[in-house]
Amino acid sequence: MSALAWMPLYVGDYRRDTAHLSAAQHGAYFLLILHYWQQGGLPDDDEQLARIASMTLAEWKKNRPVIRAFFKDGWRHSRVDVEIRNAVEQYEKRSKAGIKGNEKRWGTHRNAIAMGSQSQSPSHKSPSQGEKDLGEGREGRAGDRTRPTLAVVNGREDGQ
Repeated sequence: MSALAWMPLYVGDYRRDTAHLSAAQHGAYFLLILHYWQQGGLPDDDEQLARIASMTLAEWKKNRPVIRAFFKDGWRHSRVDVEIRNAVEQYEKRSKAGIKGNEKRWGTHRNAIAMGSQSQSPSHKSPSQGEKDLGEGREGRAGDRTRPTLAVVNGREDGQ
């Protein structure tokens, strides 16, 4: 599975836990969480962490102790780990349900698109003779170019 496309953000929990952070610390912490979510973890290197947090190395070293408090050893984050695990479980559950639904609908055939194109619904049938007549030119009867045909209604030309 590739990187998870979205992550839940519990605003109340985030604000409660981070109310003491400065704007720069919020930005750094949030960028670290986003990287963690997509990559499954963080590197244990101050230069890389500073880049991920969009800080200079000096800014990072100044703010590191405050941000570090949110993480365990090895820059692990308990809440993000739980959310990643939940998201992967949901993804796998939905994937299995999709496979099961596909098998129920199409059987063992794996090419659903090819199967679907072999039958056409009534809306895709060829037009009837009357429908063809409606789309043809306005010449009227054969050889009579003076009187236009208006339409064919109930098998008769209108006006007759």
